[in-house]
Amino acid sequence: MQTFGIHIEGMVQGVGFRPFVWNLARKHGLKGWVNNGSDGVHIRVSGEDSTLSQFVYDLKYDAPPNSRVKEVTLSKREVEMFSDFQIIESSPSEKTRLYITPDLGLCPQCREDIHDDANRRKGYAFTTCLNCGPRYSITTALPYDRPGTTMAEMEMCPECKREYEDPADRRFFSQTNSCPECAVKMRLVDNGGSVLGNSQDLIIPYIVQALELGKIVAIKGIGGFLLMADAQNRESLSELRSRKNRPAKPLALIYGNEEMLLQDVLASKEELEEWNSIESPIVLFGLRNKPQSGIALDQVAPGLNRIGVMRPYAPVLELISKGFGAPIVATSGNFSGSPIFYRDSEALKQLGTIADLFLFHERNILIPQDDSLIAFTEVFKQKVFLRRSRGYAPSYIDPILSLPNNLLGTGAMLKSSFAMSHQNNFYISQYLGDSSNFDVQEAYRKVYDHLHGLLDFEPELVIVDKHPDYFSRRFGEQIAYTNGIPLMEVQHHKAHFGAVLAENHLLNSSKPTLGVIWDGTGYGDDGQSWGGEFFLFKNGQMQRIDHLDYFSQLPGDLMAQQPRLSALSVFGHLPEAKELLRSGFSTEE
Repeated sequence: MQTFGIHIEGMVQGVGFRPFVWNLARKHGLKGWVNNGSDGVHIRVSGEDSTLSQFVYDLKYDAPPNSRVKEVTLSKREVEMFSDFQIIESSPSEKTRLYITPDLGLCPQCREDIHDDANRRKGYAFTTCLNCGPRYSITTALPYDRPGTTMAEMEMCPECKREYEDPADRRFFSQTNSCPECAVKMRLVDNGGSVLGNSQDLIIPYIVQALELGKIVAIKGIGGFLLMADAQNRESLSELRSRKNRPAKPLALIYGNEEMLLQDVLASKEELEEWNSIESPIVLFGLRNKPQSGIALDQVAPGLNRIGVMRPYAPVLELISKGFGAPIVATSGNFSGSPIFYRDSEALKQLGTIADLFLFHERNILIPQDDSLIAFTEVFKQKVFLRRSRGYAPSYIDPILSLPNNLLGTGAMLKSSFAMSHQNNFYISQYLGDSSNFDVQEAYRKVYDHLHGLLDFEPELVIVDKHPDYFSRRFGEQIAYTNGIPLMEVQHHKAHFGAVLAENHLLNSSKPTLGVIWDGTGYGDDGQSWGGEFFLFKNGQMQRIDHLDYFSQLPGDLMAQQPRLSALSVFGHLPEAKELLRSGFSTEE
C-alpha cells in the first residue's frame, strides 16, 4: 500500500476534472480525495503500486476533452487510510498558478437536450454541463467554484442539486448548472425600456417573429450583446449599418447547421472542424458562386468573396436560430470603435438607437469579450487568428515556449491586448479594440485589474511599444512608475517578428531567420515612420537589414487612414500622376 500526493497543473478547472478524477479513482478501486487549489488540482490517493501507476497514466492521457494538462507532479506521502474517494472543498494556496478556462460554446449533448421533447431542459436557454458554458466571463475568484462566479447567489433546485452531486451525471460538480425550475431569469424589453415579457416560452417566439418582420434585436450572450437581424432582409441590414455607423465592414453571421452553411460556402475539413469546435469562433469561409440561402451579400459583406460565420454557441442563440430557420446577422453590440456592451442598463442606453428589442438575463457578465475570428490559409490550411477572444482568452498554453516570469507586455493601439507571464504560465487578454477610444481604455484597465487580482500578478518588468503616444505605452509607464520597476521599449514591427519567432519556437534557433513584416506604419528606432521591414534574427539578436524607402509624411495618422495621401506623396511628382490620382481627390483638393 502506498499513498501519493498528486498535483496537476494546466487548464484543469471548469472542465470537469474533479469528477473525472473521482470516477477514475473509483474505477481503479483507489481511495482518497481530490480538490481544486489556486495552483491546479490536488489529489491524495492510496492504493497498490501497479494500480497507482495506471491511475497516473490515465490522469495524463485520458483527461477531459476541454482540459489541458501541463504538468503532473507526484510526491510520496506517509501511508494514509481512507474510507472512500471524495471530492472535498477547494483550498486556495498562497500563489495562484492556474490557467483560466475560457468560455466554452454549446456542447453536442446540451444541444440535443434543448431540442429533446422528453428532456426537462427542452427549450431552456441557459442549459450547460461540465463540458460547456461560460467560465472566464463570470469568474470572480479562483479556485473555480460556483461561489467564485456571478452565479453565486443562484440556488439550484432539488433536481439540479441531485445532478450536481451524482457522479454518474454529466452535470456532476457543474458550477453553472440550472434548469427551468431554478432558471436564470430573462426579460424582453423594447428600446424605451418597457417590459414586453419575462416568460421564456413567449420571449423566444417573439424574437423570431420580430426578426421575420425586419426588426433589429439585441441579445445578451456569453461575452456581451449581439445585434441580430435577418440576413436575407436588405432593408433591415441597411438600417442596422446606418444606425451602427458601420458603412462597409462585413457583418458576422450565424448559421444554425452545417447543411444550411454548405448551401452558401465552400468549406475545407479544417474550416468545418473549427466551426464545429467547442470554442465556436467566427470562421471565414469562401463563398460559392451562387449562394443558395438568399442572404443579402451586398449588405452582409460588400465587395468581398468571403463571409464570417459562427455556430449558435449559446443555448439562447441556438433556440433563436432553430426557430428562425435561416441565416442571421449577429454583429457585436457596440458602436464602431467602441467595446462590446455587456451590462443591461448600459446596453439599453447606448444601443437604444440601434436595436428595437432587447433580451436581458440575470446571469451577470463580469468580463466582456468579442467573438473570436479565425481564417485558414488557402494552400496549407494553417489556422490564423484574426481576433483572439471568446473561447480562447485569456490562457495561452504552449508547453515548449519558455519565458521569464513576471513580465507584462502592454501591446499596441489598434487591436490592443496585453500579455503576462506568471508562475511559468502565459496569459494573453482578449482582443480589446482601438485604444485611442476612451471606452476601450476603460475596458483595458478593467480587464488588467481583473486578471491582476485573480492571479495575484506582480510584474517585475514592463514591455511597451516605442510609440510615445499610444495609450498602452502610457499605461505601461504608469505601472512601471507605480511599482518602481524597469520599462523596456520595443519597436512595433520588431515586436511582430518576435511574436512570430516565439509562436514557431525559433527564439533559440541556431539558424538565421529572415522576418518580413508588412504592417502599415510604426514608430521606428530612428524616429522615422517604419512600414515594410526586413529583419534578420541570429544568435538572439534582431537586425533591420532593409526596408521600403522613406517618403514625406503628414503629421498624425491621417496618411495611415487614407492611402490616397501616401500615393500622392510617393508619385505625385510624376507627369502622369494627376490623371492616375484624379479619382481619389475632389477638384478643390
